[in-house]
Amino acid sequence: MMKEKAQTLVTDQLYNLVAGFLYALSICYFAKGADFAPGGLSGLALLGNYLWGFPIGITTLVLNVPLIMLGFRFVGRAFLGKTVISMLWCTFFQDVVFADQPGYGGDPLLAALFAGITWGGALALLYMRGSSSGGTDFLTMSIKVLRPHLSV
Repeated sequence: MMKEKAQTLVTDQLYNLVAGFLYALSICYFAKGADFAPGGLSGLALLGNYLWGFPIGITTLVLNVPLIMLGFRFVGRAFLGKTVISMLWCTFFQDVVFADQPGYGGDPLLAALFAGITWGGALALLYMRGSSSGGTDFLTMSIKVLRPHLSV
């Protein structure tokens, strides 16, 4: 039983590691490099970075705090804990690994395509392990708990 939990924890963190890298690659390399902002809190964080030089990862974390507090009641402790760890990995890669890297300078359409592919891959890895990147996921999960008959 203990070995199973340890194996699950290691697997979760490996998925988080790869997902955090892909997430940061999407936001910091492709989206920021091509000067466009995706939707959600990451897009707002990119705008804050562009306008005032705020770090993207930390800004996303700060913007997530109200949603975490709102969603805590509805999404459950396990999902919240996994998501906070995932958000920390994403922040690390955004603000440490990709902070000073030059972004993609090619065709903006290709940048948007690659950003979507890498972001989608990151989210798929997180969702597969019962986690998320935070942001509007907290809202959709909370709505799903409150109104299970609605399709989110």
